[in-house]
Amino acid sequence: MIVSKCPPAMSTEEKLALEKEIKPLPHQRLFFTTLQYGALSDMITHHPVAVPKSATVLLACGIARPEPLLEELKRRYEQVYLLSFPDHYYYTEKDILKIKKECSDLPGTEKIVITTEKDAVRLHLLKGMLAEQNLQMAVIPVEIAFLFGEAELFNNFIFDYIGRHLPAPGQQ
Repeated sequence: MIVSKCPPAMSTEEKLALEKEIKPLPHQRLFFTTLQYGALSDMITHHPVAVPKSATVLLACGIARPEPLLEELKRRYEQVYLLSFPDHYYYTEKDILKIKKECSDLPGTEKIVITTEKDAVRLHLLKGMLAEQNLQMAVIPVEIAFLFGEAELFNNFIFDYIGRHLPAPGQQ
């Protein structure tokens, strides 16, 4: 079992309390993960994007719970605003115009739109419109990281399970 989206600085006491509450069976293992956010890159060129702390950021994304990402951006930048779309949303040209307007209406002179890798795949379908609107978007990678140094333990647990329950190649 994996408890996801835990705070990055989750304490051992919090871990033990959750284990006690979840009560895994003896044959079950409990792992804890958190979200890690990487460096920004341009959505079209994939080149690194440097954004000063003083920049105004518009997070435009369609994810179910944008709060952890929003909090991460607030740690990095002084002014962060959210333009939320439904989860798994497919963007339209009208949405590009909306993103452009929202960004233009924000305070400050140095502004950038940031989105997730998942959203960038869908937004990339409208790259012509983005270029037309001169709308640069930066992508922030989101990765899952195991807490308490248990990534290797998790991998070994999975490999051991597969080794016990699947026939070796060539055997049926």
